[in-house]
Amino acid sequence: MNLERSYRVIPMVIGLACASLTSVVSTPTSAQGKPSAAEQKKRDDARTAYTKGEKAFKAGDFAGALESFKKADEILPTPHAQFWIAQSLDKLERGAEAIEAYKRVIANEKFDSLGAERTAAAKDRLAALEAAAAPPPTEPTEPTEPTEPTEPTEPPPDIEPEPDPDFYDPPAKAAHQPIELGLFGGALFVSRAHNLHEERFFRRSYKRPAALIGLRAGYFPIKFMGLEAEYAHGFGGVEPDGSADFNIARAHVVAQLPAGGFVPFALVGAGMLHGTSDAQGSDTDFLLGLGLGAKYFVTDMIAPRLDLRLDAHQKEGGGMAFSPEVLLGLSFAFGK
Repeated sequence: MNLERSYRVIPMVIGLACASLTSVVSTPTSAQGKPSAAEQKKRDDARTAYTKGEKAFKAGDFAGALESFKKADEILPTPHAQFWIAQSLDKLERGAEAIEAYKRVIANEKFDSLGAERTAAAKDRLAALEAAAAPPPTEPTEPTEPTEPTEPTEPPPDIEPEPDPDFYDPPAKAAHQPIELGLFGGALFVSRAHNLHEERFFRRSYKRPAALIGLRAGYFPIKFMGLEAEYAHGFGGVEPDGSADFNIARAHVVAQLPAGGFVPFALVGAGMLHGTSDAQGSDTDFLLGLGLGAKYFVTDMIAPRLDLRLDAHQKEGGGMAFSPEVLLGLSFAFGK
């Protein structure tokens, strides 16, 4: 009887063991999942330090670049950070340390991930530094011309241990392109003190606002300043009823301050404001204009744009009347 019970228990034990083993094997490890919060923070900190080092190197602050690249390498060692550590030491003319740094990056098992240009630059520069540090030969020889360190270019697309395509992405910025073409629409609020009428007509107020559509072209020889020309046509009305048309032709000087993709600007210029209606005839006034605005480059070529304008023109009876505008447009940059 005991033997029979044993035969029954043994298959049950074996079955439970197999089920447990299957559960263990089929359970994914944490290494197969997404990075932990601590690991993600580690990668973010390394990314921040690397980007800071890259900006410092490009600005000529090699001591600051060295500190930032060392910090990035301490947080998450990569051949990319080690390469720029060697380059920074080289720029600082710390030859012995630069030699050791170049040897370290060349010995890295992922050295080839730097690409052909950087691997060749590291090897050539190490050879030049070692030759310069070697004792002079007994017979004069031609000196080895040192190879200049390469400037940082766009960082590699990923970083160990986990690929992260956003790690090395530089911040968006608007590349300077001298030619800009654009179209716009908006509203013109003609001053009630205007003088846009013929002498034979009694002056009436124009309905506000009048709708505007127009085109603009600009030339920016430097990224901080340029010239623009605009033409706009307006559709409006005359109080208490009646239609009116407006035409605006003008040119202005633009001063702008690019800050990444965001470009605030101010402008000043002059032109002509023409009004036509059955109730007031046709008249043209000289126009002075001031404006503030901003554009944002969503790509290197395309930028939405907002303008706030204040037009000064002739006032009925003498003096200046002021007519504001609000314009929303789209600009296209060319000629990089």
